[in-house]
Amino acid sequence: MKIERPPLLLKNERGKMFLKLCIVKISRKIRYLITLSLVVSLLTLLSGCYTIGPNAAFDSPSPNAAFDSPYYPLDALPEGSILHVPTGIIISEEQLMTYLSGSRVVYVGEAHDNLEHHRVQLSVIKAMEERYPGTVSVGMEMLRRPSQSNLDKWSRGELDDRVFFKEWTKNWGIDYDYYRDILEYIRDRNIPLIALNASREQMLKLSHKGKAGMDELSNLSLPEMDKSDPYHRAMVEAIYYDPSHGKGEFDSFYQMQLLWEETMAETVADYLKGQSEEHRIIVLTGNGHINYGYGLPKRVFRRLKGAYTTILPISPEIMRDKDAARQKGIKLLNVDLPDAPLYIADFVWATRYERLDKRRPMLGIMLREEDGKVEIVSVLTKSVAEKWDIREGDIVESFDGESIKKISDLQYFVRLKKFGEQAVVTVSRGKDILDIRVEFEDPDEAND
Repeated sequence: MKIERPPLLLKNERGKMFLKLCIVKISRKIRYLITLSLVVSLLTLLSGCYTIGPNAAFDSPSPNAAFDSPYYPLDALPEGSILHVPTGIIISEEQLMTYLSGSRVVYVGEAHDNLEHHRVQLSVIKAMEERYPGTVSVGMEMLRRPSQSNLDKWSRGELDDRVFFKEWTKNWGIDYDYYRDILEYIRDRNIPLIALNASREQMLKLSHKGKAGMDELSNLSLPEMDKSDPYHRAMVEAIYYDPSHGKGEFDSFYQMQLLWEETMAETVADYLKGQSEEHRIIVLTGNGHINYGYGLPKRVFRRLKGAYTTILPISPEIMRDKDAARQKGIKLLNVDLPDAPLYIADFVWATRYERLDKRRPMLGIMLREEDGKVEIVSVLTKSVAEKWDIREGDIVESFDGESIKKISDLQYFVRLKKFGEQAVVTVSRGKDILDIRVEFEDPDEAND
């Protein structure tokens, strides 16, 4: 069968031929794939995560072909394929896992709200744990270092899921269910889970006080901060000055990004220094922290000279089709980026873009937590709560007999419910204690 390869040679304006390194040097006009929630995270300087994707206009080749083109266009990758970026060769998942055997650090990126990217991460964790049982740990950007003691208890089975869920919601704003399969596998295999990120105290102080805040942070054990990489700074600056992000002080924004990445790098390096040479860590983080290697990978390598691999999950369907992106609620931002003479990653893994089903059981209430009490401050129109006469001002005492002391307690139990199931919500209303039985109807079926 004849295989039609994507075009690689382009003629420049002087008529000379040059090789377009569509992976090494991507177009200056690149679309960043950022969900609205992540844009908000960037603006508040508390996330620092973004998801990228070159927008090259190439036809998709046959998904059955075994291409060995050294510069394969990323948006033409068939779903499920794994590309070795430096050579342009597509390899199997088994071959990738063999390759990873030489790495002490394996970075696996993600778009935070893409289930398929998290399945890639879980595949890597499973394969590494099966090959090297007892010598694998997982580090997560999503968890802050002060939570480590609770994570250790959870990994040993000494912390129940309800308490862990509370820890998760305190650390990270993205829905727990995106990460549930990963976390349950880690817990069931007693794999050490390492919190990588800076404390909330550090992040908030820096975001509120900018440069002046750095001096006050000196007593909070700041990591060594390297501001010297021009490519990293140029990339972050391009994102910051996108018109949709508004205005602000870039230096403070950049310091936040550095604190985020340098803290994670310090944590990874210090952890591995305390382990045997056979031990390895799989780092789960947003794609923006590992693409081109000048974020987290370079900062870890500066501290610990050891082999590492970067794996960048991408979703070509979104890179090719703006309408498909809009249908999935993904915002495409046009950002004018500088050229980077670097490979975007060691490997690129092509997946679909799949989000959680937002149609899930909900009570439809707004809550306030104070002095160990969870009060209902408003009830949404046409909600389950309104239908079953749960009212503003009620104090939630229990849910299916489980005591409710925190908002996270109620969130945890409600998320376990499925459409069609019932629950008993016990509330105090004035001097009365009421047991209210509710049913979580599927809104689509209720409107038929």
